[in-house]
Amino acid sequence: MGELKDVRRAAREAGRRLDWQPKTHVVDARLFVYDDRKVPKEISELAAGDAADAIDAALRGRE
Repeated sequence: MGELKDVRRAAREAGRRLDWQPKTHVVDARLFVYDDRKVPKEISELAAGDAADAIDAALRGRE
């Protein structure tokens, strides 16, 4: 894909075109791109519910 600095720059530009506030972070040679805006309450609640459901399902699978 090219040099890391170029990929990061392209990811940030793509995010800006989507009206994000893009941030990039590299961990163990993996590039993470995320939107740095505050998550709306209704989205946060949906995500929390999905996470709880996934944990419940995993725990039931261990029984």
